[in-house]
Amino acid sequence: MNARTVDPVRAAVAAFARTHGFTRKATSWYRKQPDSIAVLDLQKSQYGHQYYVNVALWLLPLGSATTPKENQCQIRSRLGSLYPEDEREIAQLLDLESNINDDDRMARLGIYLERVIPLYDAGATVGGLATDDGRRLLNQALVTGAAQRLIAGSLEGQS
Repeated sequence: MNARTVDPVRAAVAAFARTHGFTRKATSWYRKQPDSIAVLDLQKSQYGHQYYVNVALWLLPLGSATTPKENQCQIRSRLGSLYPEDEREIAQLLDLESNINDDDRMARLGIYLERVIPLYDAGATVGGLATDDGRRLLNQALVTGAAQRLIAGSLEGQS
């Protein structure tokens, strides 16, 4: 890996998060929504110069929180898992050892991060998880039993 003054992955995530109203605490970014807290977490691999972008929602009807840890959220996924057709490219963009120009890496990573906004927006309310974007998130995420019950109850109330 070449010496860098700016880490392009961290810079891309920070720029995206600031643009979309997230606030930072440690390696995570948070955005308060009506029924949830959107969590964007940047995780560094302990084995090399790779990162993982964790995408999560804390559902407020299941508990009060302001800055929940990503691994405690009721709905959790990784950026690459949300877009399995692009998982390989996303992994390369998040790997600082891959031969990608920093500006290109940041721009392309920004495009993938932008695709997460409709998923976060769908998860802003429990009912929004019934939309196409909400279902896409749920289908590609780990969802706790409590969250599954809450969502199912919300959907029953809509019928």
